[in-house]
Amino acid sequence: MRRFSLIVSLILICQLVMIAGGCGDGYWPSRDVNGQAGRSASRPGGVAIVDLDEVARQLGTDVALLKEINDGQASLNQQLKTFQASLQEKYRQKAQELAARPVGDVSNPEAQKQQLSQWERELNLQLNEAQRTAQKELTDYRQRLIQRFRDEVVPAAQEVADQRGLGVVLTKNDTVLLAFDDAHNITSAVVVKLRARRAMAADAAAASNAPSPPATQRR
Repeated sequence: MRRFSLIVSLILICQLVMIAGGCGDGYWPSRDVNGQAGRSASRPGGVAIVDLDEVARQLGTDVALLKEINDGQASLNQQLKTFQASLQEKYRQKAQELAARPVGDVSNPEAQKQQLSQWERELNLQLNEAQRTAQKELTDYRQRLIQRFRDEVVPAAQEVADQRGLGVVLTKNDTVLLAFDDAHNITSAVVVKLRARRAMAADAAAASNAPSPPATQRR
C-alpha cells in the first residue's frame, strides 16, 4: 500500500504543481473575474503544502484506487488464462493432426518433432505478446485512475491556496520537502472542500435520478 501511495505522490508532484522550467519552481495560474489565466503583478507569496497520500486516505480514495487496479489486473489475468488455454488447445490439435497423418506423409519422426517445436515457439510468441499487451493496458489503466484523482484534487487545492493568498502549491514528499511549517499545510482544507464537492455532486445526481411526481400532483 505504501508503495502505491509513493507512486501517486511521485506522479502527481510534477503534475499538481504548475511548472516553470521544472518541478522545483512553479505557480498556480489564477483566474481573473473573466476566468482568464494569469497572475497580476502583485503575485501572492507563500507556499501551500498538500499531502496527497493523506487526502487519498481520508477520502478513501487510496482503497478505492487499489481495488480498481486489483480488479483490472484480475480481469486481465483471467483473459490471459483463457488465451493460454486456447493456445494449448491449438497445440494439442496440431499434435493430433501430425500423428494422424499417413506414415508416408511424415516418414521421419524427427521432422514431426521439429514441426511441433516450431508450432510451440509460435504459440509462445503469441502468449508473450499478449502478456506484454496486458501489462501495458494495466499500466495505462493505473495512470488513468491516478489522473482522475489528480483532476479532482488540483482545482480544490488551487482554490484553497488562492483563498489563503498562497502562490505556490507543492505536494508533501520526502525527496522534495525537508521540512515545512504546519501553517502552510492545506491538506485538511482540501479534504473538506473535496468532501463538500462530492456531497453536492451526489445530491445533484440523486435529484436528477429521482422520479418525477405524477401530473395530478403537479397541478
